[in-house]
Amino acid sequence: MVRFWFSKRRVRVSRERIRTRNPYFRSKKKKGFPLVPTAAMFFLFLLAGMGVFLSHPTFQISEVLYEGVEEIPQDLLQEKVEHYLDSRFLLVFPQRNYWLFSQTKLASALKDVFSVRGLLIEREDHRLTIRISERHKAYRWQSAGVIFDVDGDGIVIREEREGEAEEGGGGSPLFIDANNVSVQVGSAVLKPEEIMARKSIEEMCQLLGIQTTSTIIDRVTGSLMRVSTVDGYELFFTPTDDIQKQLRLLQTVYTHEITDPSKLSYIDVRFGDRVYYK
Repeated sequence: MVRFWFSKRRVRVSRERIRTRNPYFRSKKKKGFPLVPTAAMFFLFLLAGMGVFLSHPTFQISEVLYEGVEEIPQDLLQEKVEHYLDSRFLLVFPQRNYWLFSQTKLASALKDVFSVRGLLIEREDHRLTIRISERHKAYRWQSAGVIFDVDGDGIVIREEREGEAEEGGGGSPLFIDANNVSVQVGSAVLKPEEIMARKSIEEMCQLLGIQTTSTIIDRVTGSLMRVSTVDGYELFFTPTDDIQKQLRLLQTVYTHEITDPSKLSYIDVRFGDRVYYK
């Protein structure tokens, strides 16, 4: 009986409290931590810190040294290096920063322009050292109107800049691709037998007093080498055949049968013991 009376009393008191509670003065609920604004502020501070860290001069390459550069134009090499260092990561941060700089990427960018035997890139604090072992220019190769420097093994070193031949770059023998095949730096454009044949032809031409200007290579029709001369006529050879035999035929015909070279159109020694000239 006492327990029942106590329960009824407690229910009545609770109902009275609910009825008398003022709806305009309710206790405020505790709000949670503002996660999104805090995360945004943290991200902005982090981004600002990265910006200072990646763009401050204290952490950037300020000096570049070049070693072993002989024939490669120094200004062109510097232009390519500075272009990479000034390129932007995420359109904001320069690649000359210590932690953004990549030796592999810089080496790849240089090898797209220059073909070298060896390339070593080292960084020590603010100083970048680039050591180059060059390929030396021996020939010039022209394809589709563009001229390239080629080494003694027939490997393309680089593309010549406009007007470079007039400045003294045109002293090397010029080969012209009759088929206008596209050329890439580092690719092989001359075969060993073509190089040896051209050297032997030049020696014979000097012996006979023939001045040559350029050599046209045509590989579509087989293996044809056409050597142009100052007098306007051409000498036809097959470099893959016995070049010494062809040169002996040229010497015989030129010495005993040609009286006025200025009237020649061509001399063709590609067909065994037969020689054709006009």
